[in-house]
This record gives sequence, structure tokens and C-alpha cells, in this order.
Amino acid sequence: MGKVSSVNGILDCLGYIGAAVSNMIFASMADNMEWNAVVILWSVIIMVGFVLGAFEQIKIIAKYKLRFKNGKFVKNSTRSFCGK
Repeated sequence: MGKVSSVNGILDCLGYIGAAVSNMIFASMADNMEWNAVVILWSVIIMVGFVLGAFEQIKIIAKYKLRFKNGKFVKNSTRSFCGK
């Protein structure tokens, strides 16, 4: 018991650590370079996340042999109805 709470607490702690570290990094970049460099870095991080997410979605679609029909994903049927 309590495993969910423990995992939630650990992830929450990592989120706060990540926010603190990124705050120091981005503030240092803004002081040493300019805000345009920070915004460009944010844009690169967003694009990398988007590409990784898209590749993961493609892997899921291929793994479960899904196709898009009537506005939703459905599993391909491998049955043959002999022309019916």
C-alpha cells in the first residue's frame, strides 16, 4: 500500500527540481546572451518533444494495426468474408 502516493511524491519532487534547474539555466542564458536565444531554445525543445511524440504515436498505430475510419482509430480486421 502507498505505492501510488510514493511514486506521485517522487515525480512531484522531480518536477520541482526540473523547474528550479531550468530557471537557473534560462536566467543564465538570458543574462549572458539575450532573450531570443532562450526563446529559440524553448522552440527547439518543443519541436523535439513533438517529433518524439509523433514517432511514438506512429509506433503505436503500427503495433496495433490501427487505421483511421469515421473520425476515430479502429483495428484492422484480418478476417476474410469470401466476397461478402
